[in-house]
Amino acid sequence: MSTYTNNAQQRICRLVEELAGNEDKGLSLTELAEKLGISTSAVFRDLKNLEEAEWARQIGSNWAMAPRAAVPAVKIRRNLDSLLGKVNKINKDYLGGE
Repeated sequence: MSTYTNNAQQRICRLVEELAGNEDKGLSLTELAEKLGISTSAVFRDLKNLEEAEWARQIGSNWAMAPRAAVPAVKIRRNLDSLLGKVNKINKDYLGGE
């Protein structure tokens, strides 16, 4: 049976999760390597790829998510707000807003 997972892609997903929430000071290569259980050279390579995609940036010697990384979250939030508006309208139509 074929597998469609890719270790490097999975590692970058985990890296993004670790970077999230540290936008002010970022995390060092060593911290990220320890959290992910991989070498600092692998972390650096992944960060450079994220930087190229404008998803990561350096803050001094540390690394953090770049503003562009928030775009998917903003889109999700807008969609959820829209869905909530639709649910509220249905609620009002059927139940009189109770």
